[in-house]
Amino acid sequence: MSYLLSEFYSSSKEIYKIKLIAGKKGLINDITWVYLAEDIENADFLRENELVITTGLSAGTKISWLYELIRELIYRKCSGLLINTDKYILIKDISREVIELCNSENFPLFIMPWEIHISDIMQDYCNKIFMDKYLENTLSKLFYNIIFDSQNVKNYIPLLNSNGYPTESSYYAAKITNISSPLKLQNCINLLSIKYHIFLKNNYYILILQECPKKLLNNLMENYFEIVDNEITLNSSILRPQIGIGEKVSSLSKLYFSYSTASYALKTAKDSNKDCVYFDELGIFRILSSVSNKELLQNIYFEMLDPIIDYDRKNNTQLLKTLKVYLDFDGSIQETANFLYNHRNTINYRMKKIHDLLKKDLTSTEDKFNLRMAFYIKEYMRL
Repeated sequence: MSYLLSEFYSSSKEIYKIKLIAGKKGLINDITWVYLAEDIENADFLRENELVITTGLSAGTKISWLYELIRELIYRKCSGLLINTDKYILIKDISREVIELCNSENFPLFIMPWEIHISDIMQDYCNKIFMDKYLENTLSKLFYNIIFDSQNVKNYIPLLNSNGYPTESSYYAAKITNISSPLKLQNCINLLSIKYHIFLKNNYYILILQECPKKLLNNLMENYFEIVDNEITLNSSILRPQIGIGEKVSSLSKLYFSYSTASYALKTAKDSNKDCVYFDELGIFRILSSVSNKELLQNIYFEMLDPIIDYDRKNNTQLLKTLKVYLDFDGSIQETANFLYNHRNTINYRMKKIHDLLKKDLTSTEDKFNLRMAFYIKEYMRL
């Protein structure tokens, strides 16, 4: 959830006689605070996604002052600029170059007549931001509870309903690491008009998406990582985010399951060094994750493979690895030998040893399936 510049504009343009004169596409920007700036030298105090207000008091006779200010605001990733005109800056002083800059950078530029007191609009906007922050914190607590206190979901659902999240609707949960701030991701979501909420827990951001088709979700990830790529090109010290996207669920009461699968998808993304992993694309692991008795899975793994695990440990051999590769290549001795850089006679010897230890027919479809399942369990449980 976030407060958009478009919401501020639509709710206050009549009251404060505000006009948007450039940068319309940037109305999807979030606003985190309102800042009064009269001197470019104080730009270091600006923070990302702040709406800046100025009268142009420091402009004097310097024609380029406004252009330079806006360039600095764009560099600081501010949300937009509101000029209190008609005293220090006249409307006619806003050059074509300024308008073109704002349009090309999607940076909203507003004007407001001098008769409107800056203190009034700042107080109004700051109050709205405070209220939005309060609502955001409330929703964060509700979503946190519905995920991590699944036994009492009925207590939290009515409050989420009253805030626009219906019980019966499709939801995705995503778990995100390596981002210091979610603002860029939020801007991408706002651009696609997706209803969402995002909050921080234990250094991970948890993203909840409502009624988001898979195609739109793919577009969101592509757009976001394109921005990430551009940032890393400019600053190689920036950490690359990784995202795990959980199973889509049909109700708020099942959101905990989407989150648990998102956690597994994120682990997979880390292990495979991928930007983003969708749980619904993980095949057999979707089934394994639904087994509540993890001890049962572990028992199956050891019952199937313990004889060669024990033999490898005692004899410093690689029978377990050889069997895994053999199954990956669908029982081809030659391809297994090529992959492991061994002679095929060596592989034949190992496979005979594996057969003797496991008492399994390694050409049997059923036995090969069971052994593959054991390796899937190994990967799933990090055994």
